[in-house]
Order: sequence, then C-alpha cells, then structure tokens
Amino acid sequence: MNLKKLYNKTLVKKDMKLILWLIVIATIALFIDLPMKNISYLGDLKYGFEGRFYGDIWKIEEAVNRASFLQIFMNVVLAISLGVLLIGEEKRKKTLDILWHMPYSKAQIYFNKILVGLISIIIPFLINSLIMIFMSITIKEIGDIYTPRMIIESLGLNIYVTILIFMFSILIGSTSGNSISQTAITLIFMILPLGLMVLFFGNLNAWGFHITMPVDDSPIGIFVQYTSMAMYLVPLEAYDTLGGDVMSRLICVGIYILSFGVIAYKCFKNTNMGRNGEVLAFKSLDKILLYGVTICSMMLLGLLLDSMLSFGKLGLLTGYVLGGFGGYKLTNHFINVSGAKN
Repeated sequence: MNLKKLYNKTLVKKDMKLILWLIVIATIALFIDLPMKNISYLGDLKYGFEGRFYGDIWKIEEAVNRASFLQIFMNVVLAISLGVLLIGEEKRKKTLDILWHMPYSKAQIYFNKILVGLISIIIPFLINSLIMIFMSITIKEIGDIYTPRMIIESLGLNIYVTILIFMFSILIGSTSGNSISQTAITLIFMILPLGLMVLFFGNLNAWGFHITMPVDDSPIGIFVQYTSMAMYLVPLEAYDTLGGDVMSRLICVGIYILSFGVIAYKCFKNTNMGRNGEVLAFKSLDKILLYGVTICSMMLLGLLLDSMLSFGKLGLLTGYVLGGFGGYKLTNHFINVSGAKN
C-alpha cells in the first residue's frame, strides 16, 4: 500500500479543523496535571511552606507514574472523543455520505482520519512531557524527584494506551451509525470481559454455588485482564503486579491496535451509508446488541435486587424479569427510533 497516495492534505486539514479544540483542551488539562505540579512545588519550596511541598512531591510522583486520575481520564476521553468526532459525528451529520461521493477513495478517507487521530494523541502528551524533561534537567530540585527516563516511559505508555482506546473507538464507530451509540458501546466493551466475569460469578454465588472468582494467576483471570482494555489504564508501577509479564501485555496492545485498525477499515469500507444515524451500521448486528444488553441487564438487576432486598431467590428472579424486560424494550426502542428517523 502506497502511503504517499493515501495521504491527502485536504482531508487532513478538514479533520484537523474538527478536532483542534480538543487538542488544545487536552494539552491544557495535561499541563495542569504535569508541569503545573512542578511549578507549585517550586513556589512552596521558595517560600518555605514545608508542610505543603512534601505533599507536592507526592503529587508529582503520582503524575509521573500515571497514577493521577486526570491522566487516566484523558486517556479515555481524548481517545473516545477523537473517534466520535472523526467517525460517529460525520455519520450522524451525514457529512461522510458527501465524502463518499467526492474524488477520494475510502482508503484515503480512513487513513487520513487515523493519521489525524494519532497526531492529536501525540501532541498533548509530547508537549507536556518535553516541558517536564526540560525542568528535570535544568532544575535540581525537580531532577531529584524524577528523571527524564521516567517521563519517557510514562509518555510512551500514555500514548500507547490512548491509541489502543482510539483504535477501538474507530472500530466501534465503523460498525455503529451515530456518535451516541459509538460512545456508549465503546465504554461498555472496554470493561466487557471483566464485567461479564464479575456478573457471572456474582450470580453463581447468589444462587448458592460458592465458586471463587478467578484471580490474577489463573488462566481465566489472566485472559480477562489481557482482553479488558480498562485494565491497561492502571498506573505504570501497577503493571508489574498484574498477571502475566509486562512485555507480553505491551505486545498484546500492539496486536490489538493493528487488529482493530484492519477490522475497522474493512467495516468502514463496507458500511451501509443508508443506516448512518442509526444505532448500528450493519443490520445483522442489531440482534446481537439487543440480546447482549438483555442478558447483561438481567444479571445486573438480579444481583442488585438480591443485595438490596431480603427476598432471597425471589429477588433474583424478579431482577431477571425486570432487567430482561427493561433491557430488551429500551434497546429495541433505540434501534427502532433511530431507524425511523432515517
């Protein structure tokens, strides 16, 4: 595949205009979480606020190790927002239909969206990481807290994980028909393997089958950790505590990224433009979504009623009935309503 032929300056410019505001917000948010903590620490150090700058050191170390909530939040929000703006919103507004009839190949449209997404992920993390590295080299007090290598490792993992979620969002966007369904389905599937395991073993225990949920070192536990994207959002230091080794987990991320990209392109290329604006872009997936949500709703509401009310098995059965009925009706309603609008 000739990358020069795939690259199109006009398409890149168009997509960059869509998401430029998001890059700016992400850069500012990460500046608050990373360099600003250094600046706060130096200010407290200068004016002798001893009771405060020890707390500042802890906050800086937390940020460097990717243990801060804001960084993890940005991994998810930036990735999904980019996927939604580049695919879901274009479908919802029908602008993708227009591109389809312009002198661009589907491969060009897809490739340039991915390129813009990758650039948009790298820029905010790179700018703030370079500021952090510069401060650690030029300011001794900062250099005593962390090294440039630590920042580079954190930068690499931040970008890697955000790209993983972005490519997954692109895959979901290529199979869904609008931005709302893309966002909801992406978030659900990010925790699906882990969530299903918790629901399954929780329901078994509720029925009296006291089977211990698989832990980190069991085959099922390791499989769930490797296939649940939410597990890749853990802080840098926590990677050593998870099942399996760090390198194999990082290799898995690379495989997922490539696989999501290839499958997403196949779906993007074959998407039914007539279903743009609907929940899913392929009618064959409607039933899978419908029954999947119904089953999960049954298990979830059954557990909730069992834990909240002292009705025993009656509470479980009531939860199954209400959850199944509600999940089926609600999902079916959204599928039918979105179809009727088209």
